[in-house]
Amino acid sequence: MILKGKVALVTGAAGGIGRAAAVELSKHGAILGIADLNAEGIEFVASELEGLGGQSIALVGDVSNKNTMDLWVSQVVETFGSLDVMVNNAGISHIKPLLDMDPDEWDRVFAINTRSVLLGIQAAARIMKSQEGGGRIINTASVAGRGGRPLLAAYAASKAAVINLTQSAAQALAEFKITCNSICPGVVSTAMGRMALAEMKQYVESGAVPASQSQVPPAPLGPEASAEDVARMISYLAGPGGAYITGQAINIDGGRCMN
Repeated sequence: MILKGKVALVTGAAGGIGRAAAVELSKHGAILGIADLNAEGIEFVASELEGLGGQSIALVGDVSNKNTMDLWVSQVVETFGSLDVMVNNAGISHIKPLLDMDPDEWDRVFAINTRSVLLGIQAAARIMKSQEGGGRIINTASVAGRGGRPLLAAYAASKAAVINLTQSAAQALAEFKITCNSICPGVVSTAMGRMALAEMKQYVESGAVPASQSQVPPAPLGPEASAEDVARMISYLAGPGGAYITGQAINIDGGRCMN
């Protein structure tokens, strides 16, 4: 129960990594605000947490909307009294050849994957900086953000921005005892991950792009992580072990990317 009494807000919590993070944090004693655009999905996760003996509040809305993010944070603080951990996890994938990229698609990917992280950092830090113990901010990036991917131009660029934004926030917020780190999953066994791989395969099979553009380098520890593998790192950074870690982009990819 290393997080007993701590209050956390997790975005994109209706499934995948977000759901796994909510369950993992709750198992360690955290009280949860769980947020997603998927109302049915987030209510299901809230029921799941209740069944496990956890306490949570379900929040629904558009993560890229500033008013929504500010409201979520205020609701969590009003309900539970504080905000100790912010997990900016909401995100979408986007698979398309670079020359076919529509600027509106690009903007949507950045709104959900990057703008939402900025809004989450700002809303959480305004609360955390006035708390004696500061707080922990954890942002979901990706190993794709460490280098370009031919079919993932918007996604990879958005996650690279998350990594850089995290480093800026870590420096800006250190004086308030707020740590800020990003996690960089590789291939993860989630619905979004499986869909992305399937879409990449379709582009290759149709002849739209060469097979080399969809190849995923092998990982020494196996082809994919589970959502729980990623959630355990989120829990670690939220707990005592993460007290002196900030500004880092931590790979969770089985050794696929060793830099």
